[in-house]
Amino acid sequence: MDDKERLRIVIRQMLEHNDVHLKEYEKWARFAETSQMTDAGTFLDKAGKYAESASAVLRQTLNHLSLAGPAGDAEKDI
Repeated sequence: MDDKERLRIVIRQMLEHNDVHLKEYEKWARFAETSQMTDAGTFLDKAGKYAESASAVLRQTLNHLSLAGPAGDAEKDI
């Protein structure tokens, strides 16, 4: 296995890990809201948005690696 494939595997694992966290943020945000802790729920929703953004960047990275040459460098800017 080359370094590029190793990186792809790690990024996929990061995405899976992020998905678990995202579900937890959502779960606990709803809990906070139903427990009259609306502000905490709002903050947890915000954390979930950051996790979604991180996942989007990780997906872009996977796409970039798929389009890039053997060294992992594409000829276009990210």
